[in-house]
Amino acid sequence: MVPVAGSAYTYAYATVGELVAWIIGWDLILEYALSVATVAVGWSGYFVSSGPRRRASSSPPSLAGRRRGLFNLPAAVDRARLSPALLVIGIKAVG
Repeated sequence: MVPVAGSAYTYAYATVGELVAWIIGWDLILEYALSVATVAVGWSGYFVSSGPRRRASSSPPSLAGRRRGLFNLPAAVDRARLSPALLVIGIKAVG
């Protein structure tokens, strides 16, 4: 019997089986991680653009319009700060 209020994982587990439900569960986790990362990068861009403007650098013209960096620190801090809070809110709402 499939519960009335359930997730895609629960529905797949009840109808198709454990392997398909496992694949769907991981797919949902990856989907949520990607969407949260996208929103965090957007918030980071807003945060960085609202800060003080820097003077033009003396970089060569070919690199003038490109961003440099390997790690988006404001997005990582935002995600590390907000994710546990949202999980706690979600757990309290269900329980």
